[in-house]
Amino acid sequence: MIDTLYSKAILLVSFKTMPMPLLILFLALSFFAGCSSGPIRDFRVGKSFAVLIPSDVPIFTAPHPKAEKFHLQEAESFVVEELVCKAGISRGVCLSGFKKAHDNRSYTGAMYFKVRFESGREGYFSDKNFLPKLSLSITSEERAKLLGTTPEEYAKNLRGSKALQNEIVLEGEEARRKEEERLQAIEYNPWSEAEKKRLRVREVWTGMDSGQLESSKGSPKMINRSEVSGAIIERWYYDDFVYYIKDETVIKWDRVGGDLLMKQ
Repeated sequence: MIDTLYSKAILLVSFKTMPMPLLILFLALSFFAGCSSGPIRDFRVGKSFAVLIPSDVPIFTAPHPKAEKFHLQEAESFVVEELVCKAGISRGVCLSGFKKAHDNRSYTGAMYFKVRFESGREGYFSDKNFLPKLSLSITSEERAKLLGTTPEEYAKNLRGSKALQNEIVLEGEEARRKEEERLQAIEYNPWSEAEKKRLRVREVWTGMDSGQLESSKGSPKMINRSEVSGAIIERWYYDDFVYYIKDETVIKWDRVGGDLLMKQ
């Protein structure tokens, strides 16, 4: 205890006597050192999932799109062990891209989920596999719970039921059809190529118009309108976010949670 306090005292004195340029350099190096190590936090790490349509989900042997890949032979559950950066990309660039993609509910392609299957085999999923509306081929603990089961049990039941397998495949085909229609609609709109590129991966940004928001997120579950300082503000509600629209333009958004729906 005394040694620890002594060390802290010496460090404090060193900060006070250190020239300002050296202090700034020291703090900067300390920050980057902290960013360059340790696990990447993500709410999916440690959770269970299950691959429902094996043919839809490529699994890589390393965290890179050009790595060798394979597909499962049948439905199987897995646990996400950690989130890793794509090989060859610096951690700083990787984390910056992932944060932006996470905030916008899009995918970056720079992150991979290291997973372990029931069989003990390891592999890597692109973060694209966890994008909402593109992940019907994978189920989560939360989605399985709605059906009164777990990912492990769901996969087990799926392996033993041809009828259930066909139902899942049909749902996947319907989701792919809707995604193809969404992408085609984006191409036929008079938006810039830069905007279309962002919409293809479901990005959201302030300044986008309401049509672009719908192209990215789909139709909202609910729309509320109210007058604020003489202007009409629309609130578009989705499962995860509520978007504020003024004059057909997105001005901000908030996460849906707690009593947010009651406060707005």
